[in-house]
Amino acid sequence: VAQGVAVPATSAAAGQDDEAAAVTAEAAWLSDVRIPVPMWTCYVPELHRAHKNSVLATRRMMRRVTKDREATKLVEKHMAKVAHGNPYPVLTAIVEQIEAYGNLVEPVVDVTGRLTSVDHDVLTFVLLERLTLKSRGGLKKDGLNLSDWLINLASGTSALCKKHKQLDLEAILQYVVQSLLARDSGLSLTVLKELISRMALVEPLEDLSDAQLECMAGHRQLRHEAIMTQAQKEQQTKPITRRTLARLAGTLGLDRAAGDEKLS
Repeated sequence: VAQGVAVPATSAAAGQDDEAAAVTAEAAWLSDVRIPVPMWTCYVPELHRAHKNSVLATRRMMRRVTKDREATKLVEKHMAKVAHGNPYPVLTAIVEQIEAYGNLVEPVVDVTGRLTSVDHDVLTFVLLERLTLKSRGGLKKDGLNLSDWLINLASGTSALCKKHKQLDLEAILQYVVQSLLARDSGLSLTVLKELISRMALVEPLEDLSDAQLECMAGHRQLRHEAIMTQAQKEQQTKPITRRTLARLAGTLGLDRAAGDEKLS
């Protein structure tokens, strides 16, 4: 009987030792992982640890983001819970993911579908913070082409502004204006181009075919049909397109009726 009682006690002690060893190993791993954290968190160990844990949790969830909508819904729920407790590091990791992978902009934007009002304010701050980083250039080494991070960030910013009406679009457009006044046109014009392209469905004309060039000599309706893309044909009748166009026009100080006329 004594031996029978001793066996569970030994097993329980072994289980506690294994759990303690796992916690110690995880703490050591967290201390070795190099994650950029704000300087102000270094003075408070609890904030430093919470910041690092939130970033790691976000990165683990972002690995499960695919173009499959059903799989993204599960990540969306968990992401909302993590972002609610510590929004800044979580949203910063999401924006960094957008900068790194341009082909996953839409799935990553879908993950942010359950953010709160506070999260939207923090997301606006994070977007402006990433756009104003001076430690990286907007051009590639050849000095001619835009950097991939800039193109992806501009595309992600426009997609987030279209999805979330709570985002402060006026602050982002104010940044564009200030950048133009500071003669930093490369970055700001890229952001403005993506905003207009996604929210107003107005795209620049590039590489027109011979048939499209012939149609450009015709009536206004013929010119409009010749240059309209398939995406514009699918989106022009949707109410969300009219709302986003009216929102963009209102922020720019334009007449809403003029925007509605452009869609008609």
